[in-house]
Amino acid sequence: MIRPKQSNIIELSFLNFKPIVMESKKPVVVKFYSNSCHLCKALKPIYERLADEYEQNLNFCRVDVNKDQLLSKYFKPDGVPELFIVNPLEDDSKKRTFLVPYPKTPDPRTGFAESYLKQQFDKYINK
Repeated sequence: MIRPKQSNIIELSFLNFKPIVMESKKPVVVKFYSNSCHLCKALKPIYERLADEYEQNLNFCRVDVNKDQLLSKYFKPDGVPELFIVNPLEDDSKKRTFLVPYPKTPDPRTGFAESYLKQQFDKYINK
């Protein structure tokens, strides 16, 4: 029997935030989403591919805004989908969290095009 590959995207909550994100040895991409959001559903396979591609440099998590309102209040996403990169190794607390900016020309199907996200992740990793 062939089993599908296990996703390396962690479902994040207020309870596991500290050990998963703040104690991580590498930056963490946090995606805020909702199951009722069509952009979020379309972005899901792209996010999964990028989680596989960038697993050496970044960890990937997701937060369902309808299930975990404490994390949503802390990060204050403007909407969904929204992505942040949190670097727990950054000493300056003001630079610890980076909002992945929404593209000037959003992808009509997903909001964030895969090439745009790669560009943002590469820029962050290489700085």
